[in-house]
Amino acid sequence: MESGGISLEKRKPNRRGRPRIEDGPVLDRERLAATLLDIARHEGVTGLQMRPVASALGVSPKVLYGHVTDKQGMLEILVETILDACMPDVRDKPWDETLRAMAGALHQAYKPFPGVLDVVLAQGCDVLQQPYTKWFHATAHAALTNAGIPQKKVYHVFVRFAVIVMGSVLYEESNARSADPSESQESLDQCFEENVEMFLKDVERMASDCAGTDG
Repeated sequence: MESGGISLEKRKPNRRGRPRIEDGPVLDRERLAATLLDIARHEGVTGLQMRPVASALGVSPKVLYGHVTDKQGMLEILVETILDACMPDVRDKPWDETLRAMAGALHQAYKPFPGVLDVVLAQGCDVLQQPYTKWFHATAHAALTNAGIPQKKVYHVFVRFAVIVMGSVLYEESNARSADPSESQESLDQCFEENVEMFLKDVERMASDCAGTDG
C-alpha cells in the first residue's frame, strides 16, 4: 500500500550477516536428560550452562528455558535421571538386603559423573525437598525400623549410613583427581563393601541390645 509515495508496508528489519535463529526441534524431557548426562559425563557439572546446553540440544535458549530456568533445574533433572537408572527395587526385601542394595547402587551411580554429588550436597536443606532424597530417606528409615532400631535412634543410625555411602564417593573422587592416586579403585571398592558389612553388623547388634533393654 502506498500513501504520498511512501510505502506503508511493514518491512522486515535488515539482518545483514545475522541469519534468523530458529527455535530448533521439539524438546522433550527424555532428550534433555540424555544430553545432560552426556555433558556431565564428559565435562562435569561446570558444563551445565544454559546456552551451551541449548547448543548441544540444537535448540534456542528460549526453548530450553521452557523446561528449566537455571542450572539448578538442570541439576535436578540430571540427579533424578542418574538415580532412576540405578535404584534397585527393594520392595519386600529384608532390611539388610535393602540397605546393602541401596548402598551399592548409590556407590556406583555417581562414578561416571564426578563432581555431581559434591554439588548436590552443597545445596544443604534444599536437596532434602527433592523426590529422590525423600525416597532415599524413607526407604532407609523403613529398613532400619524393620531391623529393630527404635524410632528415637533411627535418624542417628541413618546418618551413619549416609556418611558411609556419600563419603566413600567423595573420597574416591578426590583420590582419582590426584596426580598419583594413593589407592586403586579395586582396593577402594573392597573397603567400601567391608564398611557396609560392618555397618550392617552394628545395626544388628544395636537392634539386639535395644530389644534386650526393652525386655
